[in-house]
Amino acid sequence: LTILAVILGILVSNYLSKPLSKLKNAMDKIGKGDMDIKVDFKRKDEIGQLANAFNQMVEHRKQAE
Repeated sequence: LTILAVILGILVSNYLSKPLSKLKNAMDKIGKGDMDIKVDFKRKDEIGQLANAFNQMVEHRKQAE
């Protein structure tokens, strides 16, 4: 049972941390002036909403320039 809990914990951790890491890397690129970045997550949860908001922000910044 303990092993199952550890495996489940690792899977949940990866499910949450990998997309956030990708989003952080995209933010770093935006900070360096790369405005052609887009994050593409096929998720309908809060992380997907965050990715969509990020993409909208990038588009608005590109239009403002």
